[in-house]
Formats: sequence, structure tokens, C-alpha cells
Amino acid sequence: VVEESPSPAISSQVQSQITASALKLARKAGYYNAGTVEFIFQDGRYYFLEMNTRLQVEHPVTEQALGFDLVEAQIRIASGEPLWLTQDEVEFVGHSMEARLYAEDPEKGFLPSTGKITHLDAPYEGFGIRVDAGVSKGDTISSYYDPMIAKIIASGATRHETLVRMQEMLGSMQIEGVRTNLDFLRWLFGHPQFELGNISTRFIERYYRPGAFSMAPTHVVLAGAALSLLAARGTESVPRSDLWVSTSWRQSRQAMRARLLIEGRQYSVVLSQVPGEEYGWQVRLEQGDETVYEGMVGLRVPADFGSAEDFGGTGPTVQVHIDEEAATYSLECGYAQDGHEWYVFWEGREYWIRQAPALSTERLTKSLRLRDEGNLESPMPGKVLRVMVAAGDSVIDEQPLVLIEAMKMEFTVRATHNGKVTAVRYAEGAQVAAGDVLVELEK
Repeated sequence: VVEESPSPAISSQVQSQITASALKLARKAGYYNAGTVEFIFQDGRYYFLEMNTRLQVEHPVTEQALGFDLVEAQIRIASGEPLWLTQDEVEFVGHSMEARLYAEDPEKGFLPSTGKITHLDAPYEGFGIRVDAGVSKGDTISSYYDPMIAKIIASGATRHETLVRMQEMLGSMQIEGVRTNLDFLRWLFGHPQFELGNISTRFIERYYRPGAFSMAPTHVVLAGAALSLLAARGTESVPRSDLWVSTSWRQSRQAMRARLLIEGRQYSVVLSQVPGEEYGWQVRLEQGDETVYEGMVGLRVPADFGSAEDFGGTGPTVQVHIDEEAATYSLECGYAQDGHEWYVFWEGREYWIRQAPALSTERLTKSLRLRDEGNLESPMPGKVLRVMVAAGDSVIDEQPLVLIEAMKMEFTVRATHNGKVTAVRYAEGAQVAAGDVLVELEK
């Protein structure tokens, strides 16, 4: 998931010992060209694990930390050139970290996910950031290959500088169309123990729980998003009045409602101006049937907000005053270059906002029907390896029913309650898509 160089867990003395062991192994074996020797370190001692006779996924971390192009070196050596530097000349020039962006769902045990990438943006590449990506917008993540989308490599003079750059990059990245571990990476790199360098191969096991990285926008961001949209409503450069449905709300009051996607989560936003208050607005934000924020907020907007200069550049700062807290927050706001989405930047992170698409009534009805009937769906696209029940069988809660394989992983679909199998939809060897009903289960 994460690679880092140099390691904060070992001293320079141990690092030199590990390097000497790797060199000794390569020389004894007569190995020629690029290779990777792996060791495990625990309680002050290190142990040989394996050697890979190739470059590995994490080689950019070594390249950035040493200022040395390993791929170029591999090609030149394979072409017959002699090695042009000695071991003593290999020195660290800084610090480096790599994060692997995967098409997977951390909330479901890091199961791989599939789908079409409808949007992918890595805005900071080049500012101490390197992105090695094998896919781009419009590509499809299938079940036949490794689910890695990209490697994000941050580098700097110190570990702290590198970490800050990585946090800024992950906070500003956007990807849509497929479930990823992006929010999980944001949580991980922001974890206090990670920042302190207290890391091990058990870090995720020790600290992570599903929902731990939930980064739902705070009410400050939500209010800022709603009000910044209001500020831009009807400007010449970005006509946005079509996002709002205006309805009368009592006498001398005007209410406007919109459905927005904020960081992929759908909200209903209702705004109504309070008579006699220049900056007074009643804001209500709902997520499903739940009201996530309701209160009085004020807004001060620069005169040039929404001008053409804001496109693709740094947006203006909008001041949002939260009445109940008697506090004013400064949020930077701006638009994407196509003018169809905008952002609110606050506390080191960008929150991307766009109009929510219309919900398919047929799709909603189908999902509710499946949930009510207790049918069991495939959690991912893949191949049915094994079917362990037949129609007519009685099963108990958590009993294994079907084994699915995809992307070098196996997943067991289990009964969600006691019941009777009324139908098995797929036989062993069948290819299934995510959401396909595998077993019909009656309570």
C-alpha cells in the first residue's frame, strides 16, 4: 500500500548492514543487472526474505530518494555498458514515499472493484510529485488484471516535507466511476502514528476499522459549498440558475433547492434568505432522510467572484459566518475548467462539488426489491469457483454459500440470515458481474 525511503524504522548503521548483505548475495550468485533483495526487520534484527530478479512496483521510491534512474540503468547495462558509478557514490538526496491507488473497496475488506473511470485528475504532478499511471479517463478496470490504477510518489528534502506534499496531492486528487482506496490513503497518511513514523506491517490491522477514514464534509464545508454556489448563480461566465429549483416560501421569503454531489455523496441543499439580513441565510442540508446541518449562516463574497479569471486558477476566498458558533471561516472556492463543477478548499483539502444526476426509479426499485427479498449478490465481477448449496437447502446465518474468484483474490458469499435456498442462479465456472444475484434466500 505504501513504500518509503529511507525507512524511519531503521538506523543508518542497520541500513548499511542490510545493503552489505544484499551486495554479498548478488556477488555470490553472480547476479548481473537490476534486482531487488528483500529483508524483514524486527526488534533490531533483519532477516532475508527473497530476491526478485527485476525491478519492483516500488522502484520509483528508490529513484526519487537517490536521484537515480533505475530503468535507464537497467537498459544501459543490458546493452553492454559498464556500471558508471561505485557503491560508495550511491547516496540519499532526499526522502520519498509512494502510495498505491487501487480499484478496491476498503469498506468491504479491500475487495477489488471494477468499472469505467469517468473522471481522473492529479493536479499537482511536477511539484515534488510523480504519478505513474497505467490508465486514464475513459479506461475500464476489469476483473482480469491487477486492480492498481496508479502510483503516487512524493519526494522532498525531509520526511515532513515529503509527507505534506503527499497529503496535499491525495487531498486534491479526483477519481470517479470506480471504487478506490483514495479516501483510505488520505486517512493513512494523515494518521498521527504514521506521521510519527511508528509503522509496521501490522499498521492497518492495528489502527484501521471500516469507516475510520470516512471524510464526510463538515457543516462548514457544506455551508460554504451551498453559499458559494449561490454567489455564482447567474453570473455571465457560469450561468448556474438551472441547478436550482426556486419555490415560494412564506411571504417575502424565497427558497431554493438543489441536489449536489459533494465528494461523491449526494445532498439536498435548501437555502432561504432571511428578510432584513444582508448576509443572513437559512441553510438546510439533507443526506437521504437525515438532516446533516441546519442553521443560520452569513456570506461575504468578493466582487469578482465567478469571473472568467477564476477558471482553472486559484479561486477567490469566500467568508462563511456560522451564527451558532459566532465564528467566521475563510474557504477558497473556484471552478473546474469546464465550468460544470466547482470546489471548496478548506484545511488542506479540496472538496469537489457537482450537480447530482437524476436517480433511476427502475434502479432504485430493483435494489430495494433485492434487499427486501434477501437475495445474495456477487460483491465483485469474477468467476464462480464453488457452489456449496442447492435449491431446497436450509442454511444458517453466516454459512458459506458461494466462492468467487477475481483479481487474484477469493471471496466467500455467506448467508445473511437463517433461511431456505429457493434458487441458485449460477453454476461453477460461470462468469458473474458485480451485483448479479447468486442465491435466492427465503427467510
